[in-house]
Amino acid sequence: MGPERRLRGLREGVDIVTFDLTWDELKVIGKQAISIDPFDWPPPHPFSGQTAFLGGFPGKFRLWLSPNATSFGLFAGQQPIGTASDRSITCTFEREYWVDASGHGLTPEGVDLAGISGGPLLLPMEADGAWSMVLGGVISESPSSGFETVVSVPAHFIAASGNINDKRGAPVRFAVLPTATA
Repeated sequence: MGPERRLRGLREGVDIVTFDLTWDELKVIGKQAISIDPFDWPPPHPFSGQTAFLGGFPGKFRLWLSPNATSFGLFAGQQPIGTASDRSITCTFEREYWVDASGHGLTPEGVDLAGISGGPLLLPMEADGAWSMVLGGVISESPSSGFETVVSVPAHFIAASGNINDKRGAPVRFAVLPTATA
């Protein structure tokens, strides 16, 4: 069965789609879903300056191991959010703060990251001393040819059912900034 038969949500003007897959199907292909509580959906809308984690699989980093096997090169990063509007979230690379955590060197400036579209923009959230990650958006544009900004579609376009809304499906809930205590 092709992926188009599993299409769950698609809406013209919103640059994301959703698919209907079972937990077992995800396990077979080595993927893990981001689980949500439908009562907590949509997640809080990100704000400028908030930390975001980005992830995806750039086409340039893929390696063909055999005619039927591919190794996907992972791109993962932590960036502050630059802008967070009702229609898009931007994260401009701040390379001066990058750290080579894997020992493989930093991603070169201007490298083509096309292929990370569809990857998650995750927001770290703290509640009662416990940290978790929530889906803040879905990457829709990635750097290529020197373009150093990742653009994501806010998660509020995804309904708790998995369908895609053509506008915000619920009022925007902003994350609460931690306050200093005296």
